[in-house]
Amino acid sequence: MSKIAIVTGASRGIGRATAILLQESGYQVHGTYNTGEAEASELTEKFGIVFHKVNLANRAETRKLAEELALLKPFALVNNAGLLELDDWDNFSESQWDETLEVNLSAVFVLSQTIGTAISDGGSVGNIASTDGLVGAYDGIAYAASKAALMN
Repeated sequence: MSKIAIVTGASRGIGRATAILLQESGYQVHGTYNTGEAEASELTEKFGIVFHKVNLANRAETRKLAEELALLKPFALVNNAGLLELDDWDNFSESQWDETLEVNLSAVFVLSQTIGTAISDGGSVGNIASTDGLVGAYDGIAYAASKAALMN
């Protein structure tokens, strides 16, 4: 029986590469996506990665999926999904701030707390951060703040 790994934001970018690497290393990978349906379908067809559609900005959806995935008794959780909205500080809205922190920080908390307690012995939780969390970014203030929080 294969060990199970969960990768958020697995349809694109770093999450995609991570999901493929884990799948090719013998893990049964469950990935999440929000808007990358075509990419998720391609990865399912090519690599057998199981995908779950979820809007991580919606706390209830995130919690529901976390509870379902915890039942799988995974070996690893990779919190990769991230939202980066670029806008000048003067134009950045509270709703942009809230959505970014919900996806990049609060969803990580919910997933880690719910799935983390179900992770099998020897397994782990990994959080993907960014150098923006160390140096900041004028046009990505919420992203930088959320990544700094993950590192501290």
